[in-house]
Amino acid sequence: MFTVIIPAAGMGTRMGQDIPKALTPFLGSTFLAWQLQKLKYLSSRILVVVAPNQVETFSGYRAAHGLEFEIVTQDTGKGSYYAVRAAMQIVTSPYVLILWADQVGLSESLLIQTANNIQIRGNDATIPLVYKDHPYVRINRNSSGKLSHWEYQREGHTPSPGFSDLGLFALRTSKLVEAIQSVKIDAELISPMTKEINFLDFLCKFAQTNEINFPITQDDLNSVAVNTVDELRHAEAFITQSRLQKIFSVVI
Repeated sequence: MFTVIIPAAGMGTRMGQDIPKALTPFLGSTFLAWQLQKLKYLSSRILVVVAPNQVETFSGYRAAHGLEFEIVTQDTGKGSYYAVRAAMQIVTSPYVLILWADQVGLSESLLIQTANNIQIRGNDATIPLVYKDHPYVRINRNSSGKLSHWEYQREGHTPSPGFSDLGLFALRTSKLVEAIQSVKIDAELISPMTKEINFLDFLCKFAQTNEINFPITQDDLNSVAVNTVDELRHAEAFITQSRLQKIFSVVI
């Protein structure tokens, strides 16, 4: 029912390393392997999107550790939108589950709940949220509850307290493909600072014609992501194997 997409072309420059960020060492494995452990009972097809010059690195890592995932190359464009677009060219399942490799606090139970949500409710997308006093990314919605725009620290903003995404998105494949085919790459989508097209900004276009459900989680650990060495140390201190707890409740 689901294909998982993990954009992984980004480098760990803010971590002070010269390896892909998805391969950052974490709790005896790496960000990527940590996420794969949570997904093995949810989907048999996991697409990891990398830059063309990273294929050999990821292929070697996959073989050395006996991991099961497909490698997709992001041949054009900068940003997570292009990573998702590259992967969608080979998706055949009814739904896709997209998650960031560095969102290490995501629990297996939330992954399953998100997958269940979109199937049971019949929405075009499901984006779980959590309330944060100091969000890195803050969602903004209009009076009708539709997604309007995001505020990012990476774009020079200081978001006020509010709801943040968790780097996890479930979407109906047909609706996502339609949106990708209809979007025009214009100045409105290109970040003025990074010159990239972020998948979150694309979702604002998606929301104009599609129904998105925003379930709320109370488990703040789900929001733990890693962008710096200090955040890595914090995550290693608080994230435990309990995030890998098995809950067999996927709707077939």
